[in-house]
Amino acid sequence: MEASDFISYLCTISKLDPDKFKVKFVEQHTVRVDCVNYQAAQYAWKYRRLLSPAQIQVYVNNQLFAEKLN
Repeated sequence: MEASDFISYLCTISKLDPDKFKVKFVEQHTVRVDCVNYQAAQYAWKYRRLLSPAQIQVYVNNQLFAEKLN
């Protein structure tokens, strides 16, 4: 799954709770996911394995929760 697919996936699931995730590219191959709480961060981190070529950074309240580097 490409980074754009992962973002689309998170955006789709966040329609149930639109303030749960804010997803953006911070660099060409890095995706940042800002989460409102640890439960949302754990959910995003659980599905990070779907994101193959890109790096992912998951934040909760602007604090780094987890990071996957290539």
